[in-house]
Amino acid sequence: MMIGRVWNGWATHANADAFETYARNEFWPTIFARNIKGLREIQCLRLIRPGHTEFKMMMLFDSMDAVREFAGDDYTKAVIPPRAHELLRRYDTRAEHFEVREIRSPEGSASKPTRTADAREAAPAEPPVQAIGPAKGRQARIRQSV
Repeated sequence: MMIGRVWNGWATHANADAFETYARNEFWPTIFARNIKGLREIQCLRLIRPGHTEFKMMMLFDSMDAVREFAGDDYTKAVIPPRAHELLRRYDTRAEHFEVREIRSPEGSASKPTRTADAREAAPAEPPVQAIGPAKGRQARIRQSV
């Protein structure tokens, strides 16, 4: 099963271009130079908001073993180099990991990543459902981490 590792960071508008340039030209090349088997790609999403610029980074991996090769045994811990610390106002200290269920192109062809034994073994038990009210969930967690 393909895994999407998602991490968020926030920069001042003044530092946003510098952070993106650093990630693209320095940090990501060091990741790719490690030749991590199963690392497919890194995506960067950027959103300008009042007062800051938000970044959402997603890395696609073939398996949890590949995620662990990248991040270590504590694979949910964010991997943030010192230069990124300097350029970001705040950031998630943990990354989230999602199953990539389907990838679809404009031509209509779809692919469903296969579920491997590694993925079944790594799948956590379902957490209890918790009511959090409208529009609070992730936004509430972000506000608390500031």
